[in-house]
Amino acid sequence: MKKMFPSSRLALAACTLAALPFAAMAGDGAYIGLEGGADFLHHQTVLGDSKFDPGYVGGITGGYAFANGLRPELELNYRYDNLRSIGGSKNVDGVEKAYSAMGNLWYDFKSDHGLLATLHPYVGAGIGYVRPTVDAFRTPSGGPVAFDGHDNVFGYQLGAGAGYDLTRNLTLSLDYRALRTLKADFNAPPAGTASDRYQTQSVMLGLRYSFGAPKAVPVAMPVAAAAPAPAPAAPPRALPAAAPVDSDHDGVPDNLDKCPNTPRGFTVDADGCIVKQTVVLRGVNFELNSDRMTGPARQTLDEVAAALKGQPGLSVEIDGHTDSKGSAAYNLALSKKRAEAVRSYLVGQGVEGRNLTAKGFGLTKPVASNDTEAGRAENRRVEFVVVNAPATVKVVNQNPTEASKTAAEGADKKPAKKAKRKHKAAQ
Repeated sequence: MKKMFPSSRLALAACTLAALPFAAMAGDGAYIGLEGGADFLHHQTVLGDSKFDPGYVGGITGGYAFANGLRPELELNYRYDNLRSIGGSKNVDGVEKAYSAMGNLWYDFKSDHGLLATLHPYVGAGIGYVRPTVDAFRTPSGGPVAFDGHDNVFGYQLGAGAGYDLTRNLTLSLDYRALRTLKADFNAPPAGTASDRYQTQSVMLGLRYSFGAPKAVPVAMPVAAAAPAPAPAAPPRALPAAAPVDSDHDGVPDNLDKCPNTPRGFTVDADGCIVKQTVVLRGVNFELNSDRMTGPARQTLDEVAAALKGQPGLSVEIDGHTDSKGSAAYNLALSKKRAEAVRSYLVGQGVEGRNLTAKGFGLTKPVASNDTEAGRAENRRVEFVVVNAPATVKVVNQNPTEASKTAAEGADKKPAKKAKRKHKAAQ
């Protein structure tokens, strides 16, 4: 990786964690879906408790899933239920249908690790418009219509369920809804009208398609052209000497690099090994008032983890800092939690836990003025301090080049160099 001067704050993959605005993680994005299942209607009428055979419900959904778990949604459904009895008498017939348009707000329980990385339970509620329609409820004797008509009323519902990610774009869900309305007016001869609430519970399966995941770009296959007639052979000429290979771009060629795979932002010595330093990396962010890291933060820490595993002799202190907004006690606790979150993530990626310590300093060590937004942004950080860098670091590399193998073998035959070398980051 290319190196930057310390005056540039050396973006170690070691991290200044932008504290308060903490940019939200990229959300799952907009989605559409289909759902359908069983409907269980219970409807009070002026004739007594009306009971229904299990009916069906189907509909479409559309919404937007945010990375913080919130998921606003528009849900359009149609329900159909056959009448079974009124007041205990089964010699009846009739149908009740309902159209509904609900604005819902769900909360998905998400995690980047374990079962909740693909299985997301959710809860929430919704409000909206319901149009219940009664189609010819007849008297127990089979006589004339006793209850019919339709009305438009306000409705509200509670919901819960779980979604399972089949792919990056498709989610299969199991959904429960409990829907209830204000009283609707229906025809009820000979009395004229009667008022009742529409109440139902539904269990559905759903399938959602998200537009947020990146799409693969098709690669055009080149068409082979007819080979031209061979040209006369040119006289051989000397080839220029090949430039030294530097696979990790730390400024030390592979044939001299005793510590391959150095991550971007580190200062190294003449042997290509990390030296003692304090490095800050902008761009490793958290969600607001939380120790939950964003996706780009985890990608950066993956590079850091690879380097620390390659140099197991390094000891690193992870220091959390905040700006002056909020109480000192709150900021101290938050900075400690974020530093611990970074340490836990690195340990989860295979870094030795005994080589990592986490500390929180809250607002006590500003590097800029807290009177401006720019200064507060500088103060919201987590620093990585390399506190122990051995003069010679054993090469641990799962995919070493032949040149680095040779350099590693020669490291035991000559003393380690002490001079440090700093390199500019490539543009």
